[in-house]
Amino acid sequence: MSVIIQGMPELLTRIDTLQKLKRVKVAVKAAGTFLRGKIKKAPRVNRRKNMMLYGNTQRARKMRAGFFYHLKRGDIEVPYFRGQSRASEKLSQSWALETENYGFRAVVGTNVSYAPLVQDRDEQTAYHAQGGWITVQGVRNLYGRQAISFIEAALEEEVGGKTK
Repeated sequence: MSVIIQGMPELLTRIDTLQKLKRVKVAVKAAGTFLRGKIKKAPRVNRRKNMMLYGNTQRARKMRAGFFYHLKRGDIEVPYFRGQSRASEKLSQSWALETENYGFRAVVGTNVSYAPLVQDRDEQTAYHAQGGWITVQGVRNLYGRQAISFIEAALEEEVGGKTK
């Protein structure tokens, strides 16, 4: 008794393709790049007074004290120019993309010390929220589904056997 499998070379090629999932890896990186582009977009510079610094409330006094403390230490300079002042860590330009897990995971992040105060929903200051800075969570909510669709399309193309 013998068994003849027709199309064995094609089957092996297909299994190899599925194992590598190259299109999916490209789509994962493309999704990460897409999201990175959204989070790194800084709002237009809008010179305005931080009204929370004014008045005689405990919070206003604390904010003013913190401002003058950091000014005296040289941590901040006045006037501050986004991305140009000495203390700027260039938040918008710092967002980076790394792939992990053999290309099946994309991580967008920054190591800027003040990033959470500017772009994290739970820590963002009212000043930055009013200034139009989008949060990481906002990017995920607005664009996450679109990024996932890149990966789903590539997976369907890869597994479904469609070719480009």
